[in-house]
Amino acid sequence: MDTITPEKFWSTFSDGLHKKIHNDWKDKYQSATKWTRYITKILIQLGKHFHFDPEKWEISKEYYRVDVGYYKVSNPLEATYWKKLKAWDFIVAIEHENNPDTWYEEFVKLAHLNCQLKVIISYHDFSNIQSPVKNKINEVIEKIYQFQACKQINDSWLFIFGPTLNCLDRDFEAYKFDGKSVRKLPNKSILH
Repeated sequence: MDTITPEKFWSTFSDGLHKKIHNDWKDKYQSATKWTRYITKILIQLGKHFHFDPEKWEISKEYYRVDVGYYKVSNPLEATYWKKLKAWDFIVAIEHENNPDTWYEEFVKLAHLNCQLKVIISYHDFSNIQSPVKNKINEVIEKIYQFQACKQINDSWLFIFGPTLNCLDRDFEAYKFDGKSVRKLPNKSILH
């Protein structure tokens, strides 16, 4: 099975979301409930895009309280049994957090999972130049990632931040974290 890297996920997510955006996106964006439903549906469709082998690839919602998870069935001959244990073999775990002030709680949750890629999608006030996204990510990592329980071998993270309602002239940004450093990924046009 191919590895789902932060770059590959970001490219697929941004292209997929850009294609799905219609004239009514601002109405959905202003409602946390509508936007979460909208994003969750897109994340499930993206999981189908990463669908390497129909016998070994599943998508779940809210299993282990992770918003969306992509996982593999370890043995297709025992699919019924393994489906009961689907979260034991996460490939990608995704958390979507509407509140820009509490996304770090999702970081703590995902930090305890062992999977190929951990994705956090949240929002940021890009008009506040005193608080760049990269600094916020580094601050959270510095405070939380120091605990051994939060470190997994070969950690691979993707942080995707969309604009808050007061700065809709901006677009989403993505950052990858490899367990050592945070790096901004190339910008993609999603909302505009």
